[in-house]
Amino acid sequence: MDASSLLSQTVEEVWLEFDVCLTGDPPNNTPSVFFSLEYQSPQEPALRRRLSREYVRVAKEGLDILEGRRISPATLSTLAECFYTLPAFARILFLGAMISRGAEKVRVVASGLSLEDMVRYLQRLGLRKSVGHLAFIADISHLTDYLWLAIDIEETGVTPRIGFDCYCNSTAQSDNNRKWADLLDFFVDNGICTDHKRNALLAAADMSNREFDELAWPESLRRVSMILGPAGFNRMGLDIHHIKVIDRPGAPLEAKAYLCGSYR
Repeated sequence: MDASSLLSQTVEEVWLEFDVCLTGDPPNNTPSVFFSLEYQSPQEPALRRRLSREYVRVAKEGLDILEGRRISPATLSTLAECFYTLPAFARILFLGAMISRGAEKVRVVASGLSLEDMVRYLQRLGLRKSVGHLAFIADISHLTDYLWLAIDIEETGVTPRIGFDCYCNSTAQSDNNRKWADLLDFFVDNGICTDHKRNALLAAADMSNREFDELAWPESLRRVSMILGPAGFNRMGLDIHHIKVIDRPGAPLEAKAYLCGSYR
């Protein structure tokens, strides 16, 4: 990649996402690839038009590289509409090339939108009946610190599968876990999470900051820590990064938890 290119100058982060198979079938080793954009929609229409065009060019360059082919004009047109119709001061944080899903599909993740803004935004993008469980999503929004919108676009336009990414943010680990517990309790009460999975998630998050433990740490990490000595890792952090609630027509709500692990 040319270090002087607009893509290189704009994108600060790139990461992989692997789908975990729960059916016993062999795992899919092809990841989806996400990259950051941090586009903030200006209030002035002319400036919004100019900036959205610049970011669409960046997006096209990145997606062409990741897909190994030119992104279709129809998909690019819908993507451009996602940028231009985004309400003022809202952000498109990152895009994902959903390579693991087969067909050309791009994930768009936006923040800084109220639930009412999300509904209007989706309607402007062509989804007239955009959120089937609106009252339930509204209740969720009151239990989270941040609610991000995640939509998929393809050649035919925006798909009716709508994701709501739930984030709880706190400087105190105990307060943060309490927020996740309240949200998960709400999911259990409404039948989109089981008690078993709720307890497992909270138990995993409770391992955060656990010091070196010969029973809890995998052998490979114990070996690295011993080799590095005082400079090595001696703490393991494991947190709930976010929970995605998926709303699609004619289907019950679905929730997926994403864990974040780190060693230091």
